[in-house]
Order: sequence, then structure tokens, then C-alpha cells
Amino acid sequence: MVYRLFRSVSPRGQLNESISGKAINQIIKKRITLAGHNPDQYGAHSLRSGFITEAGRQGVHLGEVMQLSGHKSLEIASGYYRKGELLANPASRIS
Repeated sequence: MVYRLFRSVSPRGQLNESISGKAINQIIKKRITLAGHNPDQYGAHSLRSGFITEAGRQGVHLGEVMQLSGHKSLEIASGYYRKGELLANPASRIS
């Protein structure tokens, strides 16, 4: 089962199908601009990569993460996940 976080809402308040990745990207770029940041540095990919990185940091099973992120490639998803795991490693905080 796939859960959609971003969905359109009809004028009557009915939830519709998920919105496109392009639409999500446009929303993010607009909000980033309104927040005073450079929109070229952020996008829809930032949400997915940040989610997987944080899940790795918190030790959430990668299979469960991929169910939510929609990644079909273990190779791609595990790259972000491992970065999160490294951040949780006590050795990464040695100064």
C-alpha cells in the first residue's frame, strides 16, 4: 500500500489523488523563496533524501522507509540511509 503525503483538495474539501512530483517541486521552491533562501539549492529531492537520511539516523528499517519514500532501487535508497546511520555513529562526533 502506498500512502501519499501531498494530495490535492477539491473546493468541497475532498482529497484527490496525489499531486505530481513537478508540482511538489514548484511548491517547495516557492516556499523556499518566500523564506528568503535560494530555491536552486532545494527541491522535492531534498524531502526524500532528508527523510531517508533521518530514518537511517533513527535506525528505522530500510524496507519500511522505502515503502514510504517510494524508492524502488535498494542501491539508491541505501546510499541516503547509510549517510544517516553514519550521523548516528558516536565516532562521528569525535572532535
